[in-house]
Amino acid sequence: MRHLTDKLHDKISKLKDEGWHLSRERKYAKADDKFKEAIALIPEPKTEYNYLGLLWSEMAENFKFKKDFNAALTVYEQIMELPGYGDDAHYLVEIAKIRYELGQMDKVKKDLIEAYKLEGKSAFRYVDAKYYQLIKATVEDEKWSKENATNCWTDLENWIKTNVPDLSGSFNKGATDKDFQKLEKLTGVKLSDDFKLYYAIHNGQKDGFAGITFCGPLLSINNIIDQWTIWKKLLDKGDFKGRFSSPDQGVKKNWWNPLWIPFTYDGSGNHLCIDMDPASKGIKGQVITMWHDDDTREVIEQSFSEWFIDYLTDLKHGTYVYDKESGTFHRKES
Repeated sequence: MRHLTDKLHDKISKLKDEGWHLSRERKYAKADDKFKEAIALIPEPKTEYNYLGLLWSEMAENFKFKKDFNAALTVYEQIMELPGYGDDAHYLVEIAKIRYELGQMDKVKKDLIEAYKLEGKSAFRYVDAKYYQLIKATVEDEKWSKENATNCWTDLENWIKTNVPDLSGSFNKGATDKDFQKLEKLTGVKLSDDFKLYYAIHNGQKDGFAGITFCGPLLSINNIIDQWTIWKKLLDKGDFKGRFSSPDQGVKKNWWNPLWIPFTYDGSGNHLCIDMDPASKGIKGQVITMWHDDDTREVIEQSFSEWFIDYLTDLKHGTYVYDKESGTFHRKES
């Protein structure tokens, strides 16, 4: 996508902001004029500029406020045709909300399911709970969940073949019931269903390959056991006595907790973990960060499946890039 010059960007942003305020003051016609004036300033071909999508979004919101849902739907459908917007869960949910108002229930469910495939339940984080309830029976069905997990792994493998061929073939065959039972017996906790669903397809990465995540490889069950055992020995020796973390809400203040199951490892003592012992406002199975020399414990997703789906989406969008020299993924600088 192309970028506007700073001077033009500022001029268009000013018009957009004026339109936003007019819309909130219910001066819908004047707001629409401001958005159209701003769009007219974007050079041709307009669709090559990312700012067009933002302006169209404001136009669609303006139509929604005055309850012209057909016009709003038309604009959102135009947005979905822009490069990089077609697989945006936010816009799929917005379109579904408009179709809901228009009574197009079959299409509502289709759009919501597509949004779920892209970002999991987190796609519904900021909308009325009724929208997730419309698809809950479908996406929580065991057969559908297995198919979606399989499709996610296939998408990841295809992305790797195209973008990081060095990692092709790096995934193990699926974990067995015995593998899961071994880990559950060691840790004393039943693993989350979605983790087992994904790991039954691929048991993490093979040894000797660079990691697919920004925090190292996806660990096999055996390597999870190895890393967990290292931390448990340190805990039993009293190495963490008097040490506490500064976690996000929903995470206990332990430095390390035996029910934090590490599923990545960056080679320097840092992990992403499945938290099976959250604090009162946390969610069992949430994904958290675990740093060996930093007290931050951040909640990054509500479940393993949501983490997997969101990370795959980030890879597709170029949020994380692979550095072949270091063999690591890192967030792309803006």
